[in-house]
Amino acid sequence: MYDIFYIGDNDTLKERLPFAKQIDTVTSIQPNTKMYWLVDTNTKITDWEIFDFKPDTHTEKYQHVWKWNSENYGGVSLLPKRENKETVWHNKVVCKKYFDMLFEEAPGNYFEHNPNSTHVWCIDSEYILGEDIDWAPGNFEPNFIHSFHLRGQLEHKYPKQEGGVKLYPRDWKQADTKYHKFLDTKADYPVLFTKSPTAYAQRNTYNHDYVWVVDVQYKTNLNTFDWVPNTFEAEMLHVFKMPYQLQEKYPEAMGGISLVPKQFKDAEIKIHKACPIEDEAYDVFYVDEDEFTAETYSEYAERSKTEWFWIVDRDHTFNGKLLFVPSVHEREYIHVFKIPGHLEERYPLDCNYCIKMKSEKYEILLS
Repeated sequence: MYDIFYIGDNDTLKERLPFAKQIDTVTSIQPNTKMYWLVDTNTKITDWEIFDFKPDTHTEKYQHVWKWNSENYGGVSLLPKRENKETVWHNKVVCKKYFDMLFEEAPGNYFEHNPNSTHVWCIDSEYILGEDIDWAPGNFEPNFIHSFHLRGQLEHKYPKQEGGVKLYPRDWKQADTKYHKFLDTKADYPVLFTKSPTAYAQRNTYNHDYVWVVDVQYKTNLNTFDWVPNTFEAEMLHVFKMPYQLQEKYPEAMGGISLVPKQFKDAEIKIHKACPIEDEAYDVFYVDEDEFTAETYSEYAERSKTEWFWIVDRDHTFNGKLLFVPSVHEREYIHVFKIPGHLEERYPLDCNYCIKMKSEKYEILLS
């Protein structure tokens, strides 16, 4: 393996590869191998196998640079000991940018104490979010202060375009502000699936401020557990009901999904009409009108990575998501839907049916 050098602090790299050497500037590099790895400041490795890479004899004299996201190169480079400006660009993401988070209004003296850092997050301490923010400006974007909101949080405090999450560049005192909408990050609360969703003491399995307690029969999209209570309802126990699942089990307003605080025994229960948790997401495949056949279903069953999958006429034009999960007693059916006002000449309104799979045949049942 080639020598590895990294700029600034990188605790994960140091722990994973203890022989890697920390440097303050590239002028400090003194490699003992004919090529060496350089990891930039504010860079977190996501593909550790990258360090096993060896160029062929034709390209070992060139610089090799990989991507830190789908659009930007940099973060990790393999460089020849004898400097050469010619570069091989590898279209593969092997790392990501990360920046420290301060729960302060502005950076203050942060950059004086962290001379290698390029940016820092400054976050309103009332926000609730995870330990990492996976966002960074592009390589060629000017030095803006980037301002964001967090979806569903502190809307009363930040009602206008300026949000309470900001990414500051090193020269922030001379920088203009660029206003964004919502930052793609969420609070990291554990999700506990259980047969007894009202036995709230189960949440004590975790020591987090909140724990999601969810009926195990729900089929949910785990990426949508990002709701947090507002400041005025932080001590309440929040209950939700999914609109399309387990209706027979939860016929009343109270559903089988709860966000349970630590002090749940004396907490007031709030039953929400809307549910922020979405149904499990299934693969979607678009086909021509004449391809709704058993052969097509079999083909896409092999290709699909989810338990169920959608087959959609490619001429349908609609916005929104395909949100539906079959109930327990309908899981042996192929479910067919029509969208009113769409392709009615092709799929007449009086032709409303579902299809039941039986051995290798399809039995059509009028509904």
